[in-house]
Amino acid sequence: MILKQAFVLTLVSCFLGTVQNQNTCNANGWETGSEDCTNPSDAGSSSGSSPTHWPDESDGTVTVTTCGDPDKALIKLKSFDYSPKPVVFPADLTLSIETEILEDIVAPVRVDTDMDLQAAGKKLKIPCLNGFGSCSVNDICGPLSTADCPSFITAQGYSCECPFSKGDYSISNITFHVPFGKEGAGTFHSKMNVYSNGVFALCLDLRMEY
Repeated sequence: MILKQAFVLTLVSCFLGTVQNQNTCNANGWETGSEDCTNPSDAGSSSGSSPTHWPDESDGTVTVTTCGDPDKALIKLKSFDYSPKPVVFPADLTLSIETEILEDIVAPVRVDTDMDLQAAGKKLKIPCLNGFGSCSVNDICGPLSTADCPSFITAQGYSCECPFSKGDYSISNITFHVPFGKEGAGTFHSKMNVYSNGVFALCLDLRMEY
């Protein structure tokens, strides 16, 4: 049986805006009382967690940290690597990921993402626009079932369908163009929480220094 390894790629694409969807909230959705918007659970932000991370403190680098309670997470991120090193942004960034899904990830698969840019001493929260930014997606399974699967997934022989089976995953050569860096030094930050049918599955914290 072919494991549905596209789930890991989908998580990355949620960070970088390659997955488009129609069930998202704007930056003020929770305050405006939209019926589709609910406040993200804090299950993935436990202060008592022991995060796994791949840090690099210098500029022109990418850092990924697992957040939340690792004992409760249904998805374990085993390793993360990228090239080139150091990164001179803007750049084409190539990622490699190893992960393990401990239990099947089933619908609804909720994804809550917060994104911001920091530069020149200022911090700007990126609002949710057309599925990119600080978005809350109640179920990515619906949009994925009707949208064209990204070429970087289909090129490796995978599909974008729920549910995502438990198992070990090793995926490499995922390439994105990162446009940051033209205006000077700064930091792009994104934090994502994933839930499988209401159960905490994964918390990832991504930071790009440019």
